Amino acid sequence: MSRVMPANSMPVQPRRFRSVLAYAAFPMVGAATPFLAIPAISQHFGAQGWASIAVGQSVGAAASVAVELGWGLTGPQAVASSDRRRSMALLASSMTSRSAVTTLVVPVVLIIVYLLKPPDVGAALLAATAMCLSGLSLNWFFVGAGTPARIFWSDALPRLVSVLAGVLAITLLHAPLAVFAACLVVGYLASPVVGLAIVRPRKDDFREADPVRFSLRRQAVAVTGRGLSAVYIGLPVALVQAWAPGSVASFAAAERLMRMGLLVLQSVPNVLQRTLGLATRDGRVDATAARHTLTLQSLIGTASGIICALALPSAVRLLFAGKVTVDYSTSGAAGLIVLLTALSRATGMLLVAHERVHWVTTSAGVAAVAAFASLSVLPDRLGPAGAMLALAIAEALALAVQTFGLMKTRKEPSRHS
Repeated sequence: MSRVMPANSMPVQPRRFRSVLAYAAFPMVGAATPFLAIPAISQHFGAQGWASIAVGQSVGAAASVAVELGWGLTGPQAVASSDRRRSMALLASSMTSRSAVTTLVVPVVLIIVYLLKPPDVGAALLAATAMCLSGLSLNWFFVGAGTPARIFWSDALPRLVSVLAGVLAITLLHAPLAVFAACLVVGYLASPVVGLAIVRPRKDDFREADPVRFSLRRQAVAVTGRGLSAVYIGLPVALVQAWAPGSVASFAAAERLMRMGLLVLQSVPNVLQRTLGLATRDGRVDATAARHTLTLQSLIGTASGIICALALPSAVRLLFAGKVTVDYSTSGAAGLIVLLTALSRATGMLLVAHERVHWVTTSAGVAAVAAFASLSVLPDRLGPAGAMLALAIAEALALAVQTFGLMKTRKEPSRHS
């Protein structure tokens, strides 16, 4: 049974503020790392080189959802409410099942990227592999355990080193773009290795781990939802490449910077996930914790959305050395996505806390259908702004479904009552 956090402990206190800063600082390093590579790629390989990396990473990011198996959604709260022995068994179960899935997913990813015919196929294939391996990260475990510093050592630092090595290779040694992408593969592969070295699970933990088949069945609902969400989070760049290739470079630039910002904003939900795990009992979350989650995410989403809408065009022009640009119609749609994402993160966390993960999966399915349909039409007619608008429509529908599910859940009796 999970522990219950007193309602009056929910307001932000100095200790919680420090936790938010810790969870923000380390993802911020990971989010800022690609900024080091974007100018170098743009200057040496132009928009075509950037498009190749973007297409590969798009497909790989979508596939990483399958590799992750939904642990990022359900894992943090499960670890937060478990003792060490159980949490280590969860980690072992996660690693064995995700490793097995990786061997099946990577070959499929490579075939898909090859069929999309990006300008630099080799670089795109390696970039896709790197992003696919990101699904093996232990970040979800460290979030649930309340040890954000380990996210830096196991994930942000290896990625930073790999990107720096790649940038030095293409700028000083004039290496081909594929060498940069190969460095990314090494960095993402090092992440779970370093993470396991830090945690040091025992052989007994792996003996107590659930069989792969059981882990896959248990995570089926969560991974289905994450997989569907990948259609409108991870795959849009690849879909635009297939339907409106002329818009890829600009859309990918705006979408990448927007996602980087959302990664930094994820620090607050990371803290809240652990808090909700501690404030939940018998599938019911403390009402004060729920209100705090919704209010905080609303404020953060509004402020961040406005900043994104106003600053994105200048940021793209600066980072891509003027070779890629976006207009304010595109950045305005991106700002709306930031707001909607912040709100859906709140409703999604509450649904997980209430043990109603199926509503998250349903919302992802609705959004995926909307995104697929919209991306097949809007980018061709409206360019990058149309592609971004398609994602905003999908995110709005996901939020609507989750809100309905949360309202319905609150009227239901607890499953444990």
